[in-house]
Amino acid sequence: MTKKHILKFILFLSVFFITGIPAEGAEDDDNILVIGVSSIWSDNLAAARKDAISDALVKGIEDYLKTTLGSQGMINNFHELINEIIPGSGEVIENYSILAENESDKKYRILVSIKVNEKMMEESESRNYIPVKTMSDNGLFSFRS
Repeated sequence: MTKKHILKFILFLSVFFITGIPAEGAEDDDNILVIGVSSIWSDNLAAARKDAISDALVKGIEDYLKTTLGSQGMINNFHELINEIIPGSGEVIENYSILAENESDKKYRILVSIKVNEKMMEESESRNYIPVKTMSDNGLFSFRS
């Protein structure tokens, strides 16, 4: 390879890594990316994978709630969130995709893209009397109950 070819190759790699290519299933801005983690017991990878997926789904719901309720909303509604909303949140996950998996140091880690059914989540929050913070068209947040 000539010096000119090497420089072109380096330029190509630089542009590639700067712009990046979205992973399959991660192109939707409404999706939440989270990493689920589980311990591997007795070399049972299937159970560890299942637990890591469950961990990721719970983290995704928590991220969604942080975004929609804000810090103060999380604090004010903590009891309802941990006892009502999060335990029953499986029904509000519209879809999820596993983007990557890794097993090392007796830990199973999984990168998941989650899509929350916002209408169902709002209904769940309303049933538990949790005001929902929403962003209006002008970019300002407001609360609705």
